[in-house]
Amino acid sequence: MGFAPHEIDKSNIDRIEKLLDVKVVRFSAFTPEAADARVLIIDNIGMLSSAYKYAYIAAIGGGFGKGIHNILEPACWKIPVIFGPNFENFREAVELTAEKGAISFDSYESFSGIMEKLTSDEVFYMSAAETAGKYIARNIGATEIILKQIFR
Repeated sequence: MGFAPHEIDKSNIDRIEKLLDVKVVRFSAFTPEAADARVLIIDNIGMLSSAYKYAYIAAIGGGFGKGIHNILEPACWKIPVIFGPNFENFREAVELTAEKGAISFDSYESFSGIMEKLTSDEVFYMSAAETAGKYIARNIGATEIILKQIFR
């Protein structure tokens, strides 16, 4: 499992390590000897989008306040994405949720149920993963289309 906390200052990383009752390694301190750690904490800026390549499920931050974090980064790696319930202002999240490549949760119980289903039902997992990847593939080139509309 990996964590990429929004705040990467030492005190926050220390706090997260104390909350976890398993062997943890920080990315900045990773060595081959630490490869058996159960949790990797990404404690630098700029590598999360490429780290998704190694993920199985992406539980992204947000959805319990005004916004959510980027869902396209994990989706491009064909990874199911889960997030909180307040995503209606984010077109990609609305579309990907409707297509079942992303799933919203509103409580610990629903989060736990979704994680259980994704990790125990291979057909369900593969459908969500493939849907996420197909969504990205269908929308490649969107920036060019938007810029053509702006500058015509």
